[in-house]
Amino acid sequence: MTVSRHPSRRQFLKTGLGVLSALPVLPGRSTGTGTAPHYRAVIVGHTGAGDFGHGYDQVFNNLPNVQVTAVSDPDDAGARRAAERSGAVRTYRDYR
Repeated sequence: MTVSRHPSRRQFLKTGLGVLSALPVLPGRSTGTGTAPHYRAVIVGHTGAGDFGHGYDQVFNNLPNVQVTAVSDPDDAGARRAAERSGAVRTYRDYR
């Protein structure tokens, strides 16, 4: 299988969702250390593509020990709204 340097949106989302689904099984919670790990999340959305990316920022709002540090959207207004909803400090126009 060849790996594309420019993945499609579908490939990007599949990879991202796969990584996110692994969060609950990452080491740390079952080590008996008494402290839960702290995760930093970055959210990438894209307006003008059927409102597909917006709303992902809200997935992280009620997860314990997850801090949204940045959001990325080529639309400045969309990035600003996502940052306000998620509490992200930084916004980016390009996720690369």
